[in-house]
Amino acid sequence: MSHLTELQTAKKRRWTFISMGMLSFLHGAEFAVVLPTIWQYIIRFGGSKLFLGMTLSSSFISSFIAGIILGRWSDRTMKIKRIILIANIWEIVGNLLYFMASSKWMLLGSKFISGVGMGVGPAVIADVARRTTDKERTSVLAVLMGCRQLGLMLGPGFNLFLKDANFSVGSITVDKLNVPGLFMVVLWLLMQLAVVWMFHDADEEKHGRGRLTAPTLSGWNQYKTEFLRGEMVVLLLAVFATYFTQTTIETILAPVTFQLFKWTETENSIVLCLAGVEIIIVFVCVRFASRRVSDRSLLLFGLVCMLIALSTGVFIFQSPSGGTNQLPLFVFGLIIDLIGLPIIGVSSASLFTKLTARDQQGLGQGIQRGVVGIAAILGPLWAGLSLDHLTVMFVMMVVLMAAILTLTVRYFVRLVMISSFPSDAAFLDSADSDDAGA
Repeated sequence: MSHLTELQTAKKRRWTFISMGMLSFLHGAEFAVVLPTIWQYIIRFGGSKLFLGMTLSSSFISSFIAGIILGRWSDRTMKIKRIILIANIWEIVGNLLYFMASSKWMLLGSKFISGVGMGVGPAVIADVARRTTDKERTSVLAVLMGCRQLGLMLGPGFNLFLKDANFSVGSITVDKLNVPGLFMVVLWLLMQLAVVWMFHDADEEKHGRGRLTAPTLSGWNQYKTEFLRGEMVVLLLAVFATYFTQTTIETILAPVTFQLFKWTETENSIVLCLAGVEIIIVFVCVRFASRRVSDRSLLLFGLVCMLIALSTGVFIFQSPSGGTNQLPLFVFGLIIDLIGLPIIGVSSASLFTKLTARDQQGLGQGIQRGVVGIAAILGPLWAGLSLDHLTVMFVMMVVLMAAILTLTVRYFVRLVMISSFPSDAAFLDSADSDDAGA
């Protein structure tokens, strides 16, 4: 009988992880489906480029806020299925408003509302941390992040058949600009059914993986000892620096490739497609490498890759006239950058779960996702301000990444699971001493 129970538990766990992968895929696909036509949609209602930035940023802002709230909620209740179903309702409402939009402000509000649904990510990752052993966690996170990247890759392909939409739903005329909202409503409704049938909350007693609880403190002191230790701050800085530089590069890609190589949208689309394929390949490699290589070693390797990639930018833009002679260096830097990005994303997320107490996992992931969101907002702003001074831009990013790499080396020995220390109290005393010395 116990053997049958174990088989049933394994089956439920497998279906739960599959539903998590589907959820990650939809979060990536939604952004990619909407992005190609949202600018034209905003123009229809008299919006400006500034309003486009406000609309896209609104989803990051609401996702940041919701991530912390839903993450903390998951810590308290452990009822992740209920949280996902509620978050998906926000996605459905947001996309329905996007489809029915009659003004630019309604578009902005729709993205803000759907962004709340995206805030479920930290709760899901926290749940993965509680369900998995330390050995398998990095592998599972690599698969989930790969599913999101697959959604980002395939999302634009949906527009190939959506662009010909020309029919009516009641009094609403459906065309290529608002049909992405209707399409995502249908997908999110199907996702709701999948969660109901496939997702199973883990039993409380099976959550005891790694560090069980945070030290018994109250209020601010509890959060200070949990998230302001030196190694936690280094992880957050590494995540910020990585996504800040990455969103900066993504923002300047089109104008820079036109300046250097006279590339158009066609060439840039091909580059983005190939970049997506490379990232998925790297995620697959990380999944298998994580069984033999530690998270901290993967993180260090990823940071070195990012530093090398950014350094190539300094050499490229020293001669702003461009030319095909710079193409090999550009391609080399891009390839190295896209190796480092997913490695840092997976290893940092896995390390963060291993350094965080079980009863703080959701809040911790919400904080980490918030740092990513802030980086995603500040990166494009930095790109816009320094677009006319590309050498200075890349020098500053090289300095930032070199500083993060130095800090990572400094705290390298501490980037291990807390349970490997004799006790939490001893560990925190040691951490305070190290931080004071630093």
